[in-house]
Amino acid sequence: MPDIPNTIETKPLQDTTESTAQPAPPIETQETPPADTTPVLRSAPSVESESIQGAISTLATNATEVSNWFETHKPQLVAGGISTIVTVLFSIAILLSLRHIISRGASKLSTGLGKFIHRLSIHISLLFLLTGLSYSNSLIEFPKQIDHIINRLFFALFIVVFLAGILTIINAIDNTWTQHFQRKNKESYATSKLMLDLIRRIVKTVVWFIAILFILQNLFHVEITPLLTGAGVVGVAIAFAAQNTIANLFGAFSILGSQLFKVGDWVKIGDAEGTVEQIGLRSIRLRAFEGRLIDIPNRVIADTQLDNFSNRDFYRECFTFGLVYQTTPKQMEKAIKIINEICADMSGIMVPGKPPRFAFVECSEYSLKIQGYIWFKTTNFFTLQDYKNHINMAVLKRFNEEGLSFAYPTSTVFMAK
Repeated sequence: MPDIPNTIETKPLQDTTESTAQPAPPIETQETPPADTTPVLRSAPSVESESIQGAISTLATNATEVSNWFETHKPQLVAGGISTIVTVLFSIAILLSLRHIISRGASKLSTGLGKFIHRLSIHISLLFLLTGLSYSNSLIEFPKQIDHIINRLFFALFIVVFLAGILTIINAIDNTWTQHFQRKNKESYATSKLMLDLIRRIVKTVVWFIAILFILQNLFHVEITPLLTGAGVVGVAIAFAAQNTIANLFGAFSILGSQLFKVGDWVKIGDAEGTVEQIGLRSIRLRAFEGRLIDIPNRVIADTQLDNFSNRDFYRECFTFGLVYQTTPKQMEKAIKIINEICADMSGIMVPGKPPRFAFVECSEYSLKIQGYIWFKTTNFFTLQDYKNHINMAVLKRFNEEGLSFAYPTSTVFMAK
């Protein structure tokens, strides 16, 4: 059997890509139109409807929370309500009891004291009421923020009522002092009243200042140290800028404290003379005798000599009578005797223990002078003028009857021969 060659004739593979690759038919592309970018207008939901729905939802949520809170704290609310009712009834009982005490003791109590107790009873009842309501509030567990607001409110009301009670006490003391000074000396009451008004204003200003600082520190948690420091600096600046005003104020204290004069007194301050018409914290006003109104600052009065003609027990007046040089010694003795007799007849208007003293004291340029002093027991200027008129008229009448001639300025001329 013939040998079969085990070789297989291989033929090279022909590249059939060129023969089989046929040009692809052109693909027809359909052009898409550009997208329409015009916005489509849709109906937007109403803002008002959304807000109403939100409000309703919020109210519903809050109502649910409040309802749940009431259900949870029902025992505390009952206890707080009972405590509130007891507090109100107890406060009313205190007020009625104090009123009953006042009505029963009305005959024994003065009008001012009865009014004071009446007003003070209101403040005491309110303090008890606020204390009880604060305790009732502590029995209920409110939300933290609400509880904080309620506590601040009670604290502020307590301070206001307490401060009103202090001011009531101050007014009662002021009324008592006013009545005392009015009974003690009605003439100097105007000056005393001015001093009391000044003290009242200072005390009330200090009380209000302390109360405001206390409220700022405890209620609003404000640091008051910088405020006090700033107030001190401002006070120094104001004091430096208002030196004259402060000097007038201290002058008023000096005048009122020493009681140098009162309204209606006849005084002389420096060159100004007149009747005191008004005493103020800055100045005093004098009505001069010719009608002028003189305003004098208090600081000037404190450093100026002051003559008070009304603040005296008597008037001492000097009398001078001049006789002509032709008067004989016997006539001079007669003139002095006449004057002493007139004074003796009018001794009722003179101060006891201070007899008048008249004597022939001087040979002046044109007269022989008789001079003496009389102490009149009066403090009224016009009464003094009447007394002087009576004395002078009596002397004139008696001198004319006795042939005694008053001197007047004369001159004698001698002619030489």
